[in-house]
Amino acid sequence: MTPTINEIQIQILNTAAGADALPATAVLTENEQSILTNLTTTSKVSVFRLIVFVVATIAWSLYKLWDILSADIDERIAVSRPFSRGWYTQTALNYQHGQELPESGIYDNTGLTIAEIAAKKIVAKAAVVEGTINGHGILRIKVAKSIGGILEPLSSPELIGFSEYMILMGAAGISTATSSAQADRLKVAYKLYYDPTILNNLGKRLDGTDDTPVISALKTYLKDKNARDFNGELSLDQLNDVLENVPGITDVFLQSASSAYLTYGYGDTNSQGNIGPFPEFRQPQSGYFKLDELLSSFQYIAR
Repeated sequence: MTPTINEIQIQILNTAAGADALPATAVLTENEQSILTNLTTTSKVSVFRLIVFVVATIAWSLYKLWDILSADIDERIAVSRPFSRGWYTQTALNYQHGQELPESGIYDNTGLTIAEIAAKKIVAKAAVVEGTINGHGILRIKVAKSIGGILEPLSSPELIGFSEYMILMGAAGISTATSSAQADRLKVAYKLYYDPTILNNLGKRLDGTDDTPVISALKTYLKDKNARDFNGELSLDQLNDVLENVPGITDVFLQSASSAYLTYGYGDTNSQGNIGPFPEFRQPQSGYFKLDELLSSFQYIAR
């Protein structure tokens, strides 16, 4: 666990206080050593403490860099193991639409610019989950592309090309089912108490800077979550936290939440348990959520 800057400072101060001699100063002249003896005060405004803070900050930065390196190595190891979930996910992200795939499974990008290669890599997000079809185990690969930072499903031609690519790249005998669908629709009903000096009874800011701060906050959160945790569970508790941090909102009470996808309705149910009302968590069928602004409701009460 990476120590904090304050913990590193304490360690430096304790080491200095408990040292009978500091060998590093042996190479200094007598005049330089005499100057150092005047810098040992532990006052927060002393030069010595400033030096300790700078050194601790540098040491903390090195700790963080090593953490980043370690995480990067772990991720590279995870995706390098052939036919693991990580490998399938990375392989999906490497798909280049409309480009011939050699038998080696490695695209020949000779003559292409970095921008041209990036444009061909249409899969922005991918998730691999185990499933069954007619009693047979499969790997289901959910994918989405990004348009202006918003996740969207692949078009029919794009999905056909991607599906064929995954068949060619996958392990023999392992069945895969690819999907790319519209976002799961999220419908919520909230009772919100607000500060009448900041918002009005429609939830609009009185200064005119935002007519829908609550909806904007929910949409921003879902956008960030979809990008950060594709196919991850949605927590209603975290959703409530988002609204509690909206300026002008004083108290948040969730009345109901439900989700649906494709032709399903909010009152429907299925064997997977991923549609209809839910009390705490919900994993999206498509891999990502989109707020249903039309059917969601927000009651504003001055407090």
